[in-house]
Amino acid sequence: MFLWPPRFNSGLINFGTGVIVGLFFSYLFVNYIISTEVSNSDSPWRKAAKFVAFADNMKENKDLHGFEHNDEHHFGGENDPHNHADLEHAHGPIGDMTFHNADEEHHKGEGLISQVIAKKVKIFCWILTGKEFHEKRAKHVRDTWAKRCDKFVFMSSETDPRLPAVNLNISEGRDHLWGKTKAAFRYAYENHLSDFDWFLKADDDTYVIIENLRYMLLSHKADEPIHFGCKFKPYVQQVIATILVGYRPGKVRHFMPCHEAGEKLRIGSTDYWSCRFLVLDPLQSYMSGGAGYILSREALRRFIEVAMKDKQKCKIDDDGGAEDAEMGKCLEKVGVTAGDSRDGESRYRFLPFIPEHHVIPGHVDPNFWFWQYIYYPMEQI
Repeated sequence: MFLWPPRFNSGLINFGTGVIVGLFFSYLFVNYIISTEVSNSDSPWRKAAKFVAFADNMKENKDLHGFEHNDEHHFGGENDPHNHADLEHAHGPIGDMTFHNADEEHHKGEGLISQVIAKKVKIFCWILTGKEFHEKRAKHVRDTWAKRCDKFVFMSSETDPRLPAVNLNISEGRDHLWGKTKAAFRYAYENHLSDFDWFLKADDDTYVIIENLRYMLLSHKADEPIHFGCKFKPYVQQVIATILVGYRPGKVRHFMPCHEAGEKLRIGSTDYWSCRFLVLDPLQSYMSGGAGYILSREALRRFIEVAMKDKQKCKIDDDGGAEDAEMGKCLEKVGVTAGDSRDGESRYRFLPFIPEHHVIPGHVDPNFWFWQYIYYPMEQI
């Protein structure tokens, strides 16, 4: 008599073998796709790889800001908060997309509260873009959040009625960003000042939940001189005073580093020099351009009617510089308050980065410039 080993369920064996073989070939296929796509400079995989390398370089770079704080050149290196090199070539899918809407059965009734608030808070949105991004970015902004504004328009270097886009007649490039911003707000002032309560500036890589924005603004009035955004607080270097610095022979009586030495003046036995000196001004704050910011009707009026007519208050003739910092200085000098946009639990409503930076714990390096720039404390995420 022979003893055979116990019989196994052949169906279970076949199933397990199939799973293992399937996983093996899936692994080979995915690796092939990734290796092929990463070699393609235009592929999302390649861009992701570049972004990871960019982030690693930032961690190794000990120069947090990458630029000097001064009025004439406020931006520069890749760690500069005004640099968006990692998103420079990012774009959405080509072609039209379809979306869910409030008319669908399972979405009915969801917007009742927002519809009531929309009647009380009127927002004009202008979105900065470029002609090369009309199809890649702007059309997707138009089809998603922009249509929830009371009116919107894209500011570009080429007219496009499909968006719609207005030609600002200003050269492309970040070197002209301040010029574009001035021209765009002037367009809003000349065409829509009395039609809306608030005027939003956003980029074509920004996403805004307009219903939440209206809710935040509900407690404020259009005639209040105020603007909101993600408030930054870097110190701005400014020449603010002229003093006399005195020296006795062989002995320093006063010492202060001079930015610009003037003429020598002898008083009694003491020699004096006039000296213009620099200080770091902690009072100046501004809203991050990347996060977008919004002006009340009165803030827009003061910007155009007062600041833009006074070279002492605003950089009128020069289109260079950091747009957001320049805007902050102009508004501060005409008495426009830099408002607190945080919610009731002190959480930021305006955020300058893509969602992963803000929702994944530990994603943002503790030494990243952002933590030195934010005006209000934020838990490092």
